[in-house]
Amino acid sequence: MDILKRTDPRGYYVVLLSKTKSQEKSIDVILEAHKDEVIVEDLGDIIAVRTRSRRVARKIASFALKWGLLETG
Repeated sequence: MDILKRTDPRGYYVVLLSKTKSQEKSIDVILEAHKDEVIVEDLGDIIAVRTRSRRVARKIASFALKWGLLETG
């Protein structure tokens, strides 16, 4: 996944998720599973998930891609 090639200036991998009412529970489930490993920022219609772990970022991005939640733009 191209989104995991580089980190932000602070060294975090950032995964952007589209926040929709119908998928809110799905997002909560995956974030709850990694609550100690991620920083979650609510940006309105988008949720920014930051983590230092590439493995965790890949898991979250794969889940989001599968469920159509990955924000690409």
